[in-house]
Amino acid sequence: MSQDCAMTGAGIPVIDARPLFARPGPMRDACDAAISGACREASFLVLADLPPPFRLADATRGRLTAVFSLPETEKRRMARRKYNLANPNFYRGFFPLIEGNPSYKEGVDIGPDFAPDDPRVAGDPLVEPNPWPDEAVLPGWRAEMTARFNTMERLGFAVLASMVRHLGLAEDHFARHFRPGNSTLRLNHYPPRSADPADRLGTAGWREDDGGPRPIVTPEQTDSGCVTLLAQDGIGGLQAKTLDGRWLDVPPLEDGIVVNLGDALERWSNGLFRASPHRVLGGRGERVSVPFFFEPNSDTVIEAAKGPVTADRPAPPPVRYGSYLIEKLQQFGEYRGIGLPPGERA
Repeated sequence: MSQDCAMTGAGIPVIDARPLFARPGPMRDACDAAISGACREASFLVLADLPPPFRLADATRGRLTAVFSLPETEKRRMARRKYNLANPNFYRGFFPLIEGNPSYKEGVDIGPDFAPDDPRVAGDPLVEPNPWPDEAVLPGWRAEMTARFNTMERLGFAVLASMVRHLGLAEDHFARHFRPGNSTLRLNHYPPRSADPADRLGTAGWREDDGGPRPIVTPEQTDSGCVTLLAQDGIGGLQAKTLDGRWLDVPPLEDGIVVNLGDALERWSNGLFRASPHRVLGGRGERVSVPFFFEPNSDTVIEAAKGPVTADRPAPPPVRYGSYLIEKLQQFGEYRGIGLPPGERA
């Protein structure tokens, strides 16, 4: 392994992550520099050679995504209130595939396991208990999802620590806002989708790639939050947009975790770190991805940093993270409607 810590991955930086968990020294410093450099320029990178706990084995992925094989009645029991008015949950739970939507997927979101009587639950639509399936219906699923959530939260703290070390900031500059946090572990399931014009996708719904048309199953977007940690399967399809408008394939490494930054971290760093547009192409069969959205607590005030964490542009005004996120999430169909009072629909 070279001291620059980074390797080439089809234009997206691929970084050996082992020094992240090592003692202080030149190798860890080089890794920190590579991660922060990618966050400034590409905002997408892949952490490779991660310790085994952070890798998502095929068997584990299969057990987690078994939720999508449940009968529709069981999935509806976990659905957001947007899709099942009998349910109280706005933010967590199942969202179905809807024909005609630009984003062609179904998914499940879970967060920290708040108890119904937790005082943080009252009055904040982003803080709520998870709607779990019955243990008899999906044995062990809750325990595996919770374990994966906790593992990815540890990785999120390691990435934050790398950023602040390289920038010479206090160790808790960002991390103190994530203890406790309100992160989200998501399972995404993309069924096969044809690029046939008969599917009425329109010219905005597909792209020529590798000599043939491929449907866009997630349109161009930036993530709303802070840091996304994504485990892909081997199908691929995720693409990131460069500053000069080119689309690069994000390599789906079996032992890797994709890191990309959201709008909130761009705002928090006053543009030093940037959120990059990305999209997902289908057409190569069924696809599964498991992103972890590493998020601070709702009451965190996102205020553009000064000193070493800043870009040369006017700072945006401070904003409460929860309020900011609710507003930003309205652009995504699976979230639209959160924050509405009971009895109203998006």
